Amino acid sequence: MHRTQRVSETPHRAPADHAELPAKVVTSDGEGLWETWHGSGVPDREPCGACGNTQGNLRVFGNWGHSYPNGNSWDDWELRCGACGKYTYVCTFEEG
Repeated sequence: MHRTQRVSETPHRAPADHAELPAKVVTSDGEGLWETWHGSGVPDREPCGACGNTQGNLRVFGNWGHSYPNGNSWDDWELRCGACGKYTYVCTFEEG
C-alpha cells in the first residue's frame, strides 16, 4: 500500500469555490466501483497534517474505488482544518 500526504494553504483536489457548494456533490459510476465528491464539507475527525487538530475539521473532497479486473484500489480525501484553516490531502493506493 502506498500512502502520501500533502498540506497546503489552498485546496489540492477540492475546487477553489468548494465553500460555496452544497456539503457533498457526488459523482459515481452507479455500479459501486468508484465514487468522487467535493463540496463545502462534512464533519471529519481525521487530524490536520499541519497542526494535528481534530476539532471542527471538514472533509471537502473524497475519491475512492477499485478497478476491475486488476483489483487496484484507492482512497484519497482532503480536509480543511477547523483550527488553522490549512488543507490536508491524503492519497492511499494499493495494487491488486
